[in-house]
Amino acid sequence: MIRPVAKNRGIHKRMWDDSTVTKSSGDAARGAEDALVERSGESPLIGVISNINATRNRQRMGKLRARLATLPGVIHYELAQVEEISQALALFAACGVRMIAINAGDGTVQATISLLHRDKPFRERIPPIAVLAGGKTNLIARDLGTHGRPERVLARLAALARHPDGLKAALVRRSTIAVSGHEGDGSLGGMFFGLAGVASGIRWARRRIHPLGLPDGIENALAILMLATSTLVPGHSPLVPQPARILIDGERWIEGRFTVILATTVARLLFGLRLMPHAGEGIQFCAVEPGGMRLLKGLWALIRGRLHRARFPGIHVDRARRIEIQTSGLFVIDGEYYPIARQGRLKLEATPPLAFVSLRREKGRGSRR
Repeated sequence: MIRPVAKNRGIHKRMWDDSTVTKSSGDAARGAEDALVERSGESPLIGVISNINATRNRQRMGKLRARLATLPGVIHYELAQVEEISQALALFAACGVRMIAINAGDGTVQATISLLHRDKPFRERIPPIAVLAGGKTNLIARDLGTHGRPERVLARLAALARHPDGLKAALVRRSTIAVSGHEGDGSLGGMFFGLAGVASGIRWARRRIHPLGLPDGIENALAILMLATSTLVPGHSPLVPQPARILIDGERWIEGRFTVILATTVARLLFGLRLMPHAGEGIQFCAVEPGGMRLLKGLWALIRGRLHRARFPGIHVDRARRIEIQTSGLFVIDGEYYPIARQGRLKLEATPPLAFVSLRREKGRGSRR
C-alpha cells in the first residue's frame, strides 16, 4: 500500500508500507533482476534523485514536478548539493525502491555510483539504475537511450515499472570503473575516465565553447573538431601530452608521452561512436601518443567504427579488468576533476556489472550492448 507523506526539505515522496523482499545474491545486477519477479504483485516504486543545479534541470524542474504529481509510487529527492546523495539513497533503501532514477549530469551519476559501492545502502542488491539527462553532456544517458526530456523519460520508466517482465527486458549490464590513488578517501566510481589531453580538452571546451550557448550537438562537434585539428600546430593545442607508465591487467606495459588516455564502460561515446563493437565485460581503454596526423587518423577510424581493429603505430586500444597508471596531475571521471595522490599511481578496476535501464530498441540486450 502507498500513502502520501508531507513534503520536507525538497523531498517529494510517497512512502512504501510493505516490507522489502530480500534474497541472497552475489551479483548486484542479477539480484536486481530477480527482485523484479518477486515484486510482481506490488505497485511500482521509483526513487528519483534530481540535482536542481544541473544545467538542464535549471530550466525543466517545473515540468518534471508537474509530471511527478501524476505518477503514483514515486519518491522524488531534490538535491541542492551532492553531499545529500547518501541521505537520498538511505531513504530509497528503507522504502525498498525497485528502481533508482538519477536526473542530473554525469558528475552526479558518478557520485551516486561511488556511494552505492562505498556505503552499500542496498547491500548486494542494488536496484536497476536509470539515468535521465539533467546535465550538460549527458554521456551516460545518451548511451542508454534515456536522453530525451526528463519528464517524458520518467513517464516511460514509470510505465515500465508497472510491468516487471517489460522492465527486466529493458535492462542492460554495465561494469563501472572503480578508481583509487587519488587524493581523498575511498574509491571513485564512474563510467568515463580521462587523463592528459582528455582532461585538459574538456576543461578548454567548458571555458571556450560551452559559453557560446550553442545546441549541445553543435557544441560537442565544434569542440572535437577544434581540439583534434589544434594538434597540427605544435605547442598551440589545449591537448597537453602527459608522460605515463601504464600496466594492462598486470601483464603488458605501455610507456611514453600520451595526448589521449581514456577508459570507459559505456557502449557509445558522443554521437554514438564506439570504442569497441560492444560494451562487454571490463574496461575499454585507449591511449594515443603525440602527433597531429596520428590523432586525426585515430578519430577517423573511430568515426568509421574501426578503431579497435586499426594497427596505427602510437595508438593503443585494449580491453582490461585492471589498469594501473603511473603519472601525476589531474584526471577527470564523468566530468569531475580529481588530483592524483603524491604516490602518482592510479588504479582502475572494473566492478561487477550493475543493471541499468536502457530505452534503446535493440536485439539481444545484455552486457554486450
